[in-house]
Amino acid sequence: MLTMKSFKTIEDWIRRRKLFAVCLDSVELDHAREDSLNKKIIDLVKEIRGELSLPDYNCTINCHVDCGVPCCFFSPLNIIEGVLIKPGKLPEIESIISESDKKLDDFVTFIEWDSLPPRQQEVVESHYNIQDYILEIDRVKNIVSTKKSDYPISQYLLRNAPKSLRGLRLWLDRAACSCSFLQSDNKCLLHGHGLTPKTCLSFVCTTGYVIYILESLNILSPSETDGLDLARLNELAKNATDILAGKLLTSEFLALEQNREKGFIKLLFDPLGDEKKILANQMYVKDLNFRHAQSKEKACQEIRETILTFL
Repeated sequence: MLTMKSFKTIEDWIRRRKLFAVCLDSVELDHAREDSLNKKIIDLVKEIRGELSLPDYNCTINCHVDCGVPCCFFSPLNIIEGVLIKPGKLPEIESIISESDKKLDDFVTFIEWDSLPPRQQEVVESHYNIQDYILEIDRVKNIVSTKKSDYPISQYLLRNAPKSLRGLRLWLDRAACSCSFLQSDNKCLLHGHGLTPKTCLSFVCTTGYVIYILESLNILSPSETDGLDLARLNELAKNATDILAGKLLTSEFLALEQNREKGFIKLLFDPLGDEKKILANQMYVKDLNFRHAQSKEKACQEIRETILTFL
């Protein structure tokens, strides 16, 4: 299984970079000024903003990994059969379903909100802004959930199901069955129409997350993971996590990155003062930026060469 210590190292790095991106976004630069210092600062900000396009912890990455989608299976022990659907989406969903010989009731179920015990309501509310999902029918509050099909999860998927980003096992057991919207080609009927429930869009497992990071860093391309089964994808993510943490996120690299960020902060938030000092700091940041780019490129190339041996 994936090493959660290495995974947390990567996760902390991305979260810190995102915080720095927020800091950059809070800066109001005078783009109308023509002086060279201002222009260079603007160019540096653009450069680092482009570099900070990695997913954060609560990202929506539109996972495309063809893994057999164990996350689209649900256990009878779950409080609700699948995931909640916003009532406003039902007319569009019904329109899509009408093209087949099935009905809306074959795909979704209506649950009286007050029929759920308080503890179960609390669990559901911890995952949803429940007011967005309430549908009143004859003055009775209902929530709408996707149904499970009769298609059971395979032992292979159950055995190889990856962990969540929290390092927890998924919600699966031997009695788990696929979501009613999951088709025979492992594609979601709703996704193709832009109606994927928010919960599905926001979920990503550790394996999908690591592979997306590899693609974001241009270490791997999507075509290079196409056709890999779930066991191999898990193994790839495990090895890549340890390699990323050990080869890229070294103490030297992180120190270089943090010093570079401090230099940026000084340039952006202390633009006044002695011009020689400002110029010296600017040159210092540019030097750090160059060394950082070289270090990152070299590490990513080494990581790619190592990871390719696992494919």
